[in-house]
Amino acid sequence: MKFNLSLGEVAALDGLVVHNRVLGMPLEQQAMIAKRGPHNQGRWQIMRINPDGTATNWQGAYPSADEALADLQKQIDDEM
Repeated sequence: MKFNLSLGEVAALDGLVVHNRVLGMPLEQQAMIAKRGPHNQGRWQIMRINPDGTATNWQGAYPSADEALADLQKQIDDEM
């Protein structure tokens, strides 16, 4: 089954989105993509939330939210 992931804005700072909820995840799964680190110097990272409510550590160091989303899409596709 193919899942089409997209970004939903959660938080912005100085007019720039810094935290996104991932939409379109498989049933009972969630993920967040956030810009972490010093303002304007941080990298985008992914955190996945498991069906039991536990979460992974923040992972990756992507130059954009779209690149983080593309990698998460690949991860989901590989798992399915």
